[in-house]
Amino acid sequence: MCAACRQCFTLLPHWLLPFKRYTATEIEAVLRHVFKGHHLADAPSGAEESTLRRWWREFRPQIRDWGGLLEARLWRLYQRLESLIRLPVNPLQRLQKVVETLPALPAHWTLLVKTLWWLQKSHPHCLG
Repeated sequence: MCAACRQCFTLLPHWLLPFKRYTATEIEAVLRHVFKGHHLADAPSGAEESTLRRWWREFRPQIRDWGGLLEARLWRLYQRLESLIRLPVNPLQRLQKVVETLPALPAHWTLLVKTLWWLQKSHPHCLG
């Protein structure tokens, strides 16, 4: 139980995202597919297209926000901007580069899981 907010939290295994039925790997594969310019209907997933659309609507803006939060954390940690200037425009690739610049987390974790771990460590109440 969190002493500050008095809420209980469950630690999820690395392959699950909070409140999702599909694995983090599958969700991330769909997002990568669409951010590369491919059609959502052709995404590599067994989920229904309505689920894919919901993931896209939910995660597209969050990925941009999360990237900004982690870039700010990176700046606070290292006070270096030159590596941030050359980041890709694709929000998922940009997030990947920022997460790779932060101290390493387990290699088998997906990008989304690593992102959520860093966000919990820096902004524990931003995911509510």
